[in-house]
Amino acid sequence: MFPEVGVLSYRQGFLCRAKSIGLCCIALILPFKAAADNITVSWSDVFSPERLSKTLLVYGISALRTVVDTTYGEITVDLSAGKIEISDLEFRPMLDWDDEGSCAIKVPRATISGQPLDDVSTYSSHFDLYNLTAPLSCLPLEARIPYLTTGKKTLDLPIISMGFDYDFPSGGLVAKLIARSPGILGIELDADFSYISFDSGAISGHNPEPVVYLRSASLVAENLGVWTSLKELMPPKFVNPDTGAAAVVEELGRQNPMLFNDGSVDQTIESFGKAWTRFLSRPDLLVMETGFDRQKPIFFGHVQIGR
Repeated sequence: MFPEVGVLSYRQGFLCRAKSIGLCCIALILPFKAAADNITVSWSDVFSPERLSKTLLVYGISALRTVVDTTYGEITVDLSAGKIEISDLEFRPMLDWDDEGSCAIKVPRATISGQPLDDVSTYSSHFDLYNLTAPLSCLPLEARIPYLTTGKKTLDLPIISMGFDYDFPSGGLVAKLIARSPGILGIELDADFSYISFDSGAISGHNPEPVVYLRSASLVAENLGVWTSLKELMPPKFVNPDTGAAAVVEELGRQNPMLFNDGSVDQTIESFGKAWTRFLSRPDLLVMETGFDRQKPIFFGHVQIGR
């Protein structure tokens, strides 16, 4: 009895009263688009894993734009390989020290990969950024020193690799970061959290903040040239093998803002002092590790920084 468009409109109006606003919008748009192009769009097309993955990422980038200006070229989804690729990423953060607004972080290629969805107890993801470039204005003034002393005009990182393994039952997280800047420094950071979450403050009454139990962490820094110029800028007591460890322990102990009474911080600072002594004797690799018992994780939630 009703024209086809009228029937669609009636049914779509019914959908508008359903719980999902998203489904309503899809129902209102897709039939007319399909009619205009003389093609059929099925629900399986709308809710295909590839399209859903791409849609989620697009909305994630839109949310990111509330924090930092972000643009990109194309997004390619290959679920058979478990990989999403983004081209021509560019970030333009608003930084207090960048009065001219010249900071533009460019990433020609970025990939996101994850594990199959058949295991719902754990989730692993991996992020790779390739050939990142940025002007030195993206760095705070003190962080530019290693580049300026080696004659570098820009920040160049051929690869930044980040990996995360999250265990849903325990709330534990293992994270890894690898970055390399030729002629400057290579770093590898590992962190093992026995539990990580976020306190909205609704129950505890605290301001919203992370709740973190750290089991262990390590930082490996490879000297690719920066030490030659950097050591000339440091106070002599830090680069002298006889006084370096004591100077590091004293400085870290004085600046440590976190209040723990179980000695875990002191153990870690002492381990950093020993690592610094080893580095001064052979300045190619600096390996620093937390010195406390990994069977007794450190609680970082609700710690007031700066007190």
